[in-house]
Amino acid sequence: MASASMVHAIGVLSTLAVLMILSYVSMNYVASMTQAIVVSQLEETAARVSSTVVDLTVLAVNSKSESFAMEKKIDMPITVSDKTYSILLIRSDGMWKVRARLNDQPTVWAEAALWSEDSPTIQMVEGVIPAGKPLIVRCEKQTVGGNMSVTVQLRLGG
Repeated sequence: MASASMVHAIGVLSTLAVLMILSYVSMNYVASMTQAIVVSQLEETAARVSSTVVDLTVLAVNSKSESFAMEKKIDMPITVSDKTYSILLIRSDGMWKVRARLNDQPTVWAEAALWSEDSPTIQMVEGVIPAGKPLIVRCEKQTVGGNMSVTVQLRLGG
């Protein structure tokens, strides 16, 4: 027959094991919820930049002048959930996209699609812009001999 101290030790160890498992599960749950919130904020940021790029491009394409240049400043948050991030113009899956990603965790990102990369009229200048300063979207249109060319670029503001 087991002594009382042995039963007590088994009970204490079992209780500690249950508490450790609950702690581990709750930490994982909190981490996944935090990541979901960060991804949601990155989606909003990417959509905001994408919307501005599309708006300026539509203005450029539909302008009657042969040359057109316009810049729009977007005030961006310095951090997303206290983490630094960057905005990228990238080609992915046959599309041009705006991607917002965390700097210290590049696997945490969100995208907003722009248009097909095979558009002969619209050219994108790929780049990575760190957050912290205003973002400038620059759109230029040139029409030479009836051929229109629109160039879109992201830059850091002052």
